[in-house]
Amino acid sequence: MKKLTHVLLALIISIITVVGLTGGHSVHAATDTSLQKVEDKGYIVMGTSPDYPPYEFLSKNKVVGMDVEVGKRIAQDLGVKLKVKQMDFDQLLVALETGKVDMVISGMSPTSERAKHVDFSKVYYKVGKTLSSTRPTLSCTLRARVH
Repeated sequence: MKKLTHVLLALIISIITVVGLTGGHSVHAATDTSLQKVEDKGYIVMGTSPDYPPYEFLSKNKVVGMDVEVGKRIAQDLGVKLKVKQMDFDQLLVALETGKVDMVISGMSPTSERAKHVDFSKVYYKVGKTLSSTRPTLSCTLRARVH
């Protein structure tokens, strides 16, 4: 099970890296220099809006959470450092399109409007909405699936 988790994590990281490094544009392997630019800088800039715990949030004025850990793993796999750039959620895609960040990891769901401007990885985590009650007949549990 642990090995499967590592394989899934590696796949997710690969997909996110491709999406982030392409800046939402079609990749042409022979002409795309995004990865080389990141390697030359020695760091990758991740844009995030730290207002969606446990994925990204502020703790002691530092951005932390699951998405930050994914960003760290991407940076580690690329052999570079991670710089996290905090911004408002509505600024994330603009920052990616204008090159202010190299990738965005911020609990963002793909929509048709967003997909007109950037490429998204395959959805790798879904959370269902629930209602909780003190009455057993009304209680629901959170259901989350990793794809």
